[in-house]
Amino acid sequence: MQKVALPEQAEIDAFIGKYQPHNLVLDPANPIVINNLTPSDEITEMKYQQAIGYQNSLQVMEEVFGEFEQKFGRKKAAVEGYRTEDAEAVIITLGSMYGTAKYVVDQLRDKGIKVGAVKITCFRPFPVAKLREVMGGIKKVAVLNRTTGFGAQGAPVWLEVKAALSSETLVKSYIGGLGGRDVSTDTIEKVFTDILAETNTSFDQPTWIDCRTEEAMNIRKVETND
Repeated sequence: MQKVALPEQAEIDAFIGKYQPHNLVLDPANPIVINNLTPSDEITEMKYQQAIGYQNSLQVMEEVFGEFEQKFGRKKAAVEGYRTEDAEAVIITLGSMYGTAKYVVDQLRDKGIKVGAVKITCFRPFPVAKLREVMGGIKKVAVLNRTTGFGAQGAPVWLEVKAALSSETLVKSYIGGLGGRDVSTDTIEKVFTDILAETNTSFDQPTWIDCRTEEAMNIRKVETND
Protein backbone atom coordinates (compact mmCIF):
# COMPACT_ATOMS: atom_id res chain seq x y z
CA MET A 1 0.00 0.00 0.00
CA GLN A 2 1.21 3.48 -0.84
CA LYS A 3 -0.02 7.00 -0.30
CA VAL A 4 -1.13 8.74 -3.49
CA ALA A 5 -1.17 12.52 -3.89
CA LEU A 6 -3.43 13.71 -6.69
CA PRO A 7 -3.44 17.24 -8.15
CA GLU A 8 -6.75 19.05 -8.41
CA GLN A 9 -8.74 18.15 -11.52
CA ALA A 10 -8.70 21.77 -12.71
CA GLU A 11 -4.89 21.78 -12.58
CA ILE A 12 -4.76 18.56 -14.59
CA ASP A 13 -7.21 19.88 -17.19
CA ALA A 14 -5.21 23.09 -17.54
CA PHE A 15 -1.97 21.18 -18.01
CA ILE A 16 -3.33 18.74 -20.59
CA GLY A 17 -5.36 21.33 -22.48
CA LYS A 18 -8.30 20.77 -24.77
CA TYR A 19 -7.97 17.91 -27.23
CA GLN A 20 -7.70 19.18 -30.78
CA PRO A 21 -8.06 16.35 -33.33
CA HIS A 22 -6.21 16.85 -36.59
CA ASN A 23 -6.55 13.72 -38.68
CA LEU A 24 -8.89 10.78 -38.08
CA VAL A 25 -12.05 12.10 -36.42
CA LEU A 26 -15.32 10.25 -35.88
CA ASP A 27 -17.90 13.03 -36.05
CA PRO A 28 -21.53 12.17 -36.95
CA ALA A 29 -22.06 15.78 -38.02
CA ASN A 30 -19.20 15.56 -40.49
CA PRO A 31 -19.12 11.99 -41.86
CA ILE A 32 -16.09 10.82 -43.84
CA VAL A 33 -15.14 7.70 -45.76
CA ILE A 34 -12.02 5.87 -44.62
CA ASN A 35 -10.18 3.53 -46.94
CA ASN A 36 -9.19 0.41 -45.04
CA LEU A 37 -6.45 -0.51 -47.50
CA THR A 38 -3.19 1.37 -48.07
CA PRO A 39 -1.77 0.48 -51.51
CA SER A 40 1.76 -0.85 -51.79
CA ASP A 41 2.99 2.24 -53.64
CA GLU A 42 2.39 4.39 -50.51
CA ILE A 43 2.55 2.16 -47.44
CA THR A 44 6.35 2.11 -47.10
CA GLU A 45 6.49 5.91 -47.04
CA MET A 46 3.62 6.08 -44.57
CA LYS A 47 5.34 3.59 -42.27
CA TYR A 48 8.50 5.69 -42.57
CA GLN A 49 6.49 8.71 -41.38
CA GLN A 50 5.33 6.68 -38.37
CA ALA A 51 8.89 5.56 -37.59
CA ILE A 52 10.14 9.17 -37.65
CA GLY A 53 7.22 10.16 -35.44
CA TYR A 54 8.20 7.52 -32.88
CA GLN A 55 11.81 8.73 -32.88
CA ASN A 56 10.75 12.36 -32.42
CA SER A 57 8.33 11.48 -29.62
CA LEU A 58 11.16 10.84 -27.16
CA GLN A 59 12.24 14.48 -27.34
CA VAL A 60 8.64 15.64 -26.98
CA MET A 61 8.25 13.39 -23.93
CA GLU A 62 11.32 14.94 -22.29
CA GLU A 63 9.90 18.41 -22.89
CA VAL A 64 6.52 17.44 -21.39
CA PHE A 65 8.22 15.75 -18.43
CA GLY A 66 10.04 19.03 -17.77
CA GLU A 67 6.80 21.02 -17.94
CA PHE A 68 5.12 18.50 -15.62
CA GLU A 69 7.89 18.81 -13.04
CA GLN A 70 7.75 22.60 -13.17
CA LYS A 71 3.98 22.58 -12.71
CA PHE A 72 3.52 19.81 -10.13
CA GLY A 73 6.99 19.41 -8.58
CA ARG A 74 7.18 15.70 -9.49
CA LYS A 75 9.98 14.44 -11.69
CA LYS A 76 9.20 12.03 -14.50
CA ALA A 77 11.49 10.36 -17.04
CA ALA A 78 11.44 7.67 -19.71
CA VAL A 79 13.96 5.79 -17.55
CA GLU A 80 14.20 6.33 -13.80
CA GLY A 81 17.20 5.18 -11.77
CA TYR A 82 17.40 4.69 -7.99
CA ARG A 83 20.75 4.45 -6.17
CA THR A 84 22.52 3.38 -9.36
CA GLU A 85 25.60 5.61 -9.09
CA ASP A 86 27.86 3.03 -7.41
CA ALA A 87 25.69 -0.08 -7.79
CA GLU A 88 27.31 -3.42 -8.55
CA ALA A 89 23.99 -4.82 -9.77
CA VAL A 90 20.54 -3.43 -10.60
CA ILE A 91 17.10 -4.78 -11.24
CA ILE A 92 15.13 -3.33 -14.17
CA THR A 93 11.35 -3.35 -13.92
CA LEU A 94 8.19 -1.78 -15.28
CA GLY A 95 5.24 -0.48 -13.31
CA SER A 96 4.44 -1.17 -9.67
CA MET A 97 7.34 -3.58 -9.12
CA TYR A 98 9.66 -0.58 -9.05
CA GLY A 99 8.34 0.62 -5.69
CA THR A 100 8.98 -2.79 -4.13
CA ALA A 101 12.44 -2.92 -5.73
CA LYS A 102 13.35 0.49 -4.28
CA TYR A 103 12.32 -0.68 -0.81
CA VAL A 104 14.50 -3.80 -1.11
CA VAL A 105 17.39 -1.70 -2.44
CA ASP A 106 17.26 0.42 0.73
CA GLN A 107 17.21 -2.67 2.92
CA LEU A 108 20.20 -4.23 1.15
CA ARG A 109 22.09 -0.93 1.15
CA ASP A 110 21.72 -0.85 4.95
CA LYS A 111 23.57 -4.19 4.94
CA GLY A 112 26.36 -2.77 2.78
CA ILE A 113 25.20 -4.46 -0.45
CA LYS A 114 25.56 -2.08 -3.40
CA VAL A 115 22.45 -2.54 -5.53
CA GLY A 116 20.06 -0.25 -7.36
CA ALA A 117 16.79 -0.22 -9.29
CA VAL A 118 15.76 1.07 -12.69
CA LYS A 119 12.24 1.69 -13.97
CA ILE A 120 11.41 1.92 -17.67
CA THR A 121 8.29 4.05 -18.08
CA CYS A 122 8.31 4.14 -21.89
CA PHE A 123 8.50 0.83 -23.75
CA ARG A 124 7.75 2.20 -27.23
CA PRO A 125 9.77 3.90 -28.46
CA PHE A 126 12.34 2.09 -26.35
CA PRO A 127 14.58 4.75 -24.72
CA VAL A 128 17.95 3.22 -25.59
CA ALA A 129 20.10 6.33 -25.07
CA LYS A 130 18.42 7.20 -21.75
CA LEU A 131 18.82 3.64 -20.48
CA ARG A 132 22.53 3.65 -21.30
CA GLU A 133 22.92 7.00 -19.54
CA VAL A 134 21.23 5.76 -16.36
CA MET A 135 23.06 2.43 -16.38
CA GLY A 136 26.55 3.87 -16.73
CA GLY A 137 29.14 1.15 -16.14
CA ILE A 138 27.01 -1.31 -14.14
CA LYS A 139 28.00 -4.84 -15.15
CA LYS A 140 25.22 -7.00 -13.67
CA VAL A 141 21.60 -6.44 -14.67
CA ALA A 142 18.50 -8.41 -13.71
CA VAL A 143 15.41 -7.79 -15.86
CA LEU A 144 12.12 -8.82 -14.22
CA ASN A 145 9.21 -9.38 -16.62
CA ARG A 146 5.55 -10.04 -15.86
CA THR A 147 5.25 -11.94 -19.14
CA THR A 148 6.94 -14.93 -20.73
CA GLY A 149 7.70 -14.19 -24.39
CA PHE A 150 6.76 -17.71 -25.49
CA GLY A 151 8.92 -18.98 -28.33
CA ALA A 152 11.37 -16.08 -28.20
CA GLN A 153 14.89 -16.11 -26.79
CA GLY A 154 13.62 -14.17 -23.82
CA ALA A 155 10.84 -12.02 -22.41
CA PRO A 156 10.15 -8.67 -24.15
CA VAL A 157 11.82 -6.23 -21.75
CA TRP A 158 14.89 -8.46 -21.44
CA LEU A 159 15.27 -8.59 -25.22
CA GLU A 160 15.22 -4.79 -25.47
CA VAL A 161 17.61 -4.26 -22.54
CA LYS A 162 20.00 -6.93 -23.83
CA ALA A 163 20.09 -5.27 -27.24
CA ALA A 164 20.60 -1.80 -25.77
CA LEU A 165 23.50 -2.53 -23.43
CA SER A 166 27.09 -3.49 -24.06
CA SER A 167 27.92 -7.14 -24.76
CA GLU A 168 30.20 -6.95 -21.72
CA THR A 169 27.19 -6.38 -19.45
CA LEU A 170 25.66 -9.46 -17.83
CA VAL A 171 21.91 -9.18 -18.48
CA LYS A 172 19.78 -11.96 -17.01
CA SER A 173 16.07 -12.55 -17.55
CA TYR A 174 13.65 -13.26 -14.71
CA ILE A 175 9.93 -14.02 -14.98
CA GLY A 176 7.52 -13.43 -12.10
CA GLY A 177 4.27 -11.86 -11.01
CA LEU A 178 2.19 -13.53 -13.74
CA GLY A 179 -1.57 -13.18 -13.53
CA GLY A 180 -1.35 -10.63 -10.73
CA ARG A 181 0.76 -12.83 -8.43
CA ASP A 182 2.31 -10.60 -5.79
CA VAL A 183 5.90 -9.54 -6.46
CA SER A 184 6.97 -9.49 -2.84
CA THR A 185 10.08 -8.12 -1.19
CA ASP A 186 11.26 -11.73 -0.85
CA THR A 187 10.95 -12.20 -4.61
CA ILE A 188 12.95 -9.06 -5.32
CA GLU A 189 15.61 -10.04 -2.78
CA LYS A 190 15.90 -13.48 -4.43
CA VAL A 191 16.54 -11.74 -7.76
CA PHE A 192 19.30 -9.61 -6.25
CA THR A 193 20.89 -12.60 -4.49
CA ASP A 194 20.89 -14.56 -7.74
CA ILE A 195 22.26 -11.84 -10.01
CA LEU A 196 25.01 -10.87 -7.57
CA ALA A 197 26.22 -14.48 -7.46
CA GLU A 198 25.91 -15.01 -11.22
CA THR A 199 29.11 -15.66 -13.19
CA ASN A 200 27.74 -16.88 -16.51
CA THR A 201 27.75 -14.43 -19.40
CA SER A 202 25.01 -15.96 -21.55
CA PHE A 203 21.70 -17.64 -20.80
CA ASP A 204 19.52 -20.00 -22.83
CA GLN A 205 16.49 -19.80 -20.55
CA PRO A 206 14.97 -17.23 -18.16
CA THR A 207 14.76 -17.83 -14.43
CA TRP A 208 11.17 -18.30 -13.21
CA ILE A 209 11.81 -16.60 -9.90
CA ASP A 210 8.49 -17.26 -8.15
CA CYS A 211 7.41 -20.49 -9.87
CA ARG A 212 6.83 -23.65 -7.86
CA THR A 213 8.77 -25.69 -10.40
CA GLU A 214 8.62 -28.94 -8.43
CA GLU A 215 4.85 -29.14 -8.93
CA ALA A 216 4.30 -26.92 -11.97
CA MET A 217 3.98 -29.76 -14.51
CA ASN A 218 1.29 -31.51 -12.45
CA ILE A 219 -1.08 -28.56 -11.97
CA ARG A 220 -4.36 -29.17 -13.81
CA LYS A 221 -2.80 -32.02 -15.74
CA VAL A 222 -5.27 -33.53 -18.21
CA GLU A 223 -5.51 -37.30 -18.07
CA THR A 224 -6.37 -39.13 -21.28
CA ASN A 225 -7.33 -42.71 -22.12
CA ASP A 226 -4.82 -42.97 -24.97
